[in-house]
Amino acid sequence: QLRCFRNKIETEMNSYLNNRVFPIDTTKYMLTLKIDINGNFSLDKLLPNNKLDQQSVLLIHEAVKQLPNAMPAIKTNVGEFVEVKFNLPFKLNYE
Repeated sequence: QLRCFRNKIETEMNSYLNNRVFPIDTTKYMLTLKIDINGNFSLDKLLPNNKLDQQSVLLIHEAVKQLPNAMPAIKTNVGEFVEVKFNLPFKLNYE
């Protein structure tokens, strides 16, 4: 399930970023994504954070923000929705 979830996120982000222009970069990034109690995605952290210009970082933020809502996590012992964070490796690809 986790693999399917990550694949869906990667597909959606790639679709959004496909025709955007980025500086040439072979860095492997780690995105820390947050899903809030309503199922909305946001970019919590991008590491390393000193490699991309502000415009590129903004495009990545927008790509995360346009992801479709997810089912929020539930704290099972009390049945409440909770925020969750997870890491996703990310690399800008060039042909």
